Amino acid sequence: MKRRKKDDFELDSKAHLSGILYTTRRSTITEKDFTPKKKKSQKGFFGRAAAWMQNACRSIQKKFQRKRVPRTAKHTPRRFFETLKQKLGIQGRFFERGSKPFYIGVASTGLAAIVCAIVLTSGILEPAAVEVTVNDAGRVVSAMTSEATVGEFFDKNGIEIQDGDVLEVSESTPIEEGMEIVIRRAMPLTIIHGNEKTQVRMLAGTVEEALSRANIEVDPEDEVYPVRDSYVSAGMSINVIEVETKTITEQETLYYKELTKNDSTLAKGKTKLQTAGKNGVQENTIEITYKNGVEISRKTVSEKVISEPVDQVTLVGTYEAPKATPKPSTSKPSSTKKPSTSNSSKPSYSTNDDGKLTSVPSVSEIHSGTLYEHKNVPAPASSIIKKTLVINRMTAYTHTGNRTATGTWPKIGTVAADPKQIPYGTKLYIPGYGYGRVEDTGSNKHDAGTYCLDLFMETKQECMTWGVKRNVKIYILK
Repeated sequence: MKRRKKDDFELDSKAHLSGILYTTRRSTITEKDFTPKKKKSQKGFFGRAAAWMQNACRSIQKKFQRKRVPRTAKHTPRRFFETLKQKLGIQGRFFERGSKPFYIGVASTGLAAIVCAIVLTSGILEPAAVEVTVNDAGRVVSAMTSEATVGEFFDKNGIEIQDGDVLEVSESTPIEEGMEIVIRRAMPLTIIHGNEKTQVRMLAGTVEEALSRANIEVDPEDEVYPVRDSYVSAGMSINVIEVETKTITEQETLYYKELTKNDSTLAKGKTKLQTAGKNGVQENTIEITYKNGVEISRKTVSEKVISEPVDQVTLVGTYEAPKATPKPSTSKPSSTKKPSTSNSSKPSYSTNDDGKLTSVPSVSEIHSGTLYEHKNVPAPASSIIKKTLVINRMTAYTHTGNRTATGTWPKIGTVAADPKQIPYGTKLYIPGYGYGRVEDTGSNKHDAGTYCLDLFMETKQECMTWGVKRNVKIYILK
C-alpha cells in the first residue's frame, strides 16, 4: 500500500472541527477530515502572471470588439466619441477609433488592470503564514497562522488560559516559524470547609498549599483530610474539620448522709435529731469538644469542693426500764398472733477500719429489722459498689394487700422501680433508708433518663414522714 505524503493532505473545510484549532473535547481527527491537496501549477509565479495577463487581454478584446449594427443605430462608437468631444470641447480626431491616443489609452488601462489583479491574487499584501506547534497538557497540535503574537493566535483559535494554568511564553511574544507553545494545565480541586465548598485549580503541590491558595486559614487543632503534606491529584476533595474546645463550670450537689446513733438516755423506740443535714456544693470544670459546631465529647478537667455536706445525725433511744416480775396469770394464752412482717433478729455485718460494710448483704439481711434499724446499717465500702445513680424522684409506700410484681409480700427493704432501668433482684444502698432490693414495679415506668424509686415502709406515718425526695444519689451494689 502506497503511503501518502504529509504535504498531500489539507484539512477539509466541511469537517466537524473545521476552523477550530483547539477544543476541550478531545475528539480524534480521522483520515476522513482530510482531503488530498490539489496539485500546484508547475508554471510558477511568472507562468500564472502570464496566464492572468492573457485572460485580461481577451476580456478587453471582447469588450471593445466592433459590432455590426445598422447605420441608423442611435448608439454607435462614432456617435459616442462625437458626443464626448462636444461635451469636453475637443476638436479633431483625438479619441476617434484608429487614432494613436485611442490605442495608447486602451493599452494603459489593460496594463493597470493586469497589475492590480496580480497584486491582489498573489497574496503579496497579506502577512506570511508560519507553522507553530501547540503542546496543550501533552496534546500536540501543529497549525499555520499569520497572527503576530501568541495572544492573537489564542484569541483566533479559542484557546483559553484559566486560573492556575501556566503558559511558558508570554502572550505578547511574537509568532515565529517553528515556534513551540507549551501550556501546562492546572488540576481541579474541591475544598470542603464546614458547610462551604471552594473550587481551586493547581498545577502541582501539597494539600497545605491548596488551602493557602484558597485563602482558608486552618488552626493547629483543626483536622485536615488528607493530611496537609499529601500531594494533590486531579479531582481530589480536601475536607477541613473545625475543632473547637470550650471550658465551662458546673455546680454539683453533694448530698448529705443520714446517720443514726444509739442513745442510752432516750427511751427505746424514741428518736431525737442531733444534727440537721445540709447538702454541699462542688464546682466541676468541664472541657467540651466541638467538630464543625457539633458537640463530640465532654471531659471533667478539675473538681473543687465549695462547701462540704453536713451529715444528718439522729439519736435512737436504747434505754429500757427494768421489768417487774410478772404475776402468774390464770387466763389461757391466746392461740392466735398476728404475724410480723419484720425479722426481729439483728444480723451481724463485717466492716472495715472506716466502719463501712465490706460484703453485700444477703436477701434475709436486707429484709430484717425496723426502719430505724434498717437505715442504721453501715454504708457500703467502695469494693462492693458497682456504680452510682442519681434518682430524680423517690417516694414511699406501705401495705396494699397485694403481692409484688415478683410474687413476694412487700416488707422492709422492698424497692419498686422500672425493671427496664433497674432489673429485678438488683441490690441497692439508699442513704436514709438503708439497703434494698428491687422486687416490685408499681407505677414506676418512666421515659429513658428519668429514674424513680418507691420504698416500702411498715406504716403510713413513716411514708408521710419520708415524703418526696429529689435528686438523691444511690449506690448499686455488685
